[in-house]
Amino acid sequence: QVNQSFFYSIGDLDQLREFARGASLEITQLAPGKMSGELAHIDLGESSIHVNRLNLPARGRGSLSPSRWTFVLFPTTVAARFNGFEIDSSDLLVYPPGSEFDGVTTQAFEDWVFTVDYEELAMVYWATSRRQLPELPRSVARLRPDPKCLARLRRIASATLITAEASPVLFCEDPIRHSIHFQILNQIAETIVSATSQVLPQMNSTNSHSHIVKQIEDKICEEIEVPMTLTELCAAARVSERT
Repeated sequence: QVNQSFFYSIGDLDQLREFARGASLEITQLAPGKMSGELAHIDLGESSIHVNRLNLPARGRGSLSPSRWTFVLFPTTVAARFNGFEIDSSDLLVYPPGSEFDGVTTQAFEDWVFTVDYEELAMVYWATSRRQLPELPRSVARLRPDPKCLARLRRIASATLITAEASPVLFCEDPIRHSIHFQILNQIAETIVSATSQVLPQMNSTNSHSHIVKQIEDKICEEIEVPMTLTELCAAARVSERT
């Protein structure tokens, strides 16, 4: 049975942790105050959209979908670092199945997360364009798509979210769900194609341990008087805390 859609208001950090636990994510509040926000999920069958809205800086980390590719889009100005990348609203993040996610925000925050099947994504793109979808990076990467493609993806996502929040019962209807599903797949594919030549370096998952240690030692020596967190050191070396 398809899980329709839901918008879940968060009133405190304990609620947020309880909700996130089901998604294999751990949430930590990074500033004083009462954490509040909204988490939403829209199930489209073979794809889904998630929304995260938080009123305070936070850190999230954990494992993403083991079977689907995950794309992260930012609807507004953002101040955050995800998997070692400084992020802004012109970015589209790409996570292969089973990737480790590690994100830190420095202010109130919102992002939209899409999970899709890559084979279906490629099939939809071929059906509409008669072109092959380029292979995606096999580790976490940041894309800088054409702004017009990114704007179209935002419009489709925004319209879907508004509809799901106002009339969730519509998403019980297969034709509506399938129509939105294919719209999103097609626009994600076009957005990826527009950014193929602009894939930025990803985390140094292939670095040797000795090179990682050297990078961290250099960072500490550069700012020897400044206390540093583990998150900052990992960001400097572009590796996850697990590494």
